[in-house]
Amino acid sequence: MDHCDLCQNFDIRELLLQSAAQRPGATGNTSRTYDDTDDYRQPIPHFYTHQRSIVALKRSAEQGCKLCDLFWHTWVKTLNKTDFTEEWLDRTFQGQIYIGCSSWTTSIQGYPYVTITQQSSTGASRTLCSFEAFADRGPNIRLSLSYCVHSITSDR
Repeated sequence: MDHCDLCQNFDIRELLLQSAAQRPGATGNTSRTYDDTDDYRQPIPHFYTHQRSIVALKRSAEQGCKLCDLFWHTWVKTLNKTDFTEEWLDRTFQGQIYIGCSSWTTSIQGYPYVTITQQSSTGASRTLCSFEAFADRGPNIRLSLSYCVHSITSDR
């Protein structure tokens, strides 16, 4: 299997287009240099409902889904524990997984980061990892996620 059903239905182009279509400057945020940022776009953390849990993500990766494998292996590298079990993962990292994007400023970043987040039943959210999106130029545009990953250590 190249991609599971969930990954086949994820549309990275639509995520980036929706992020870019947001009304700029709506929050009144400023950049790190305190310039007005009329091009600031808010995050969209829950754009696409993905795997129901970390264990489901792990299993999909093991069954051959390349995108789940990328998400799983990027995130699992942030764990300090190497002798984990699925039971421990299920107890420790409960919650629905989503694909979304970070906040961004068009003049500085160009594109938002694609983020993989997990939301617990209490509503708490953690970022599992994030990626840069790249597009090949030319008549046949192909978007892909960068192998160079910006991982964020999850709260444990």
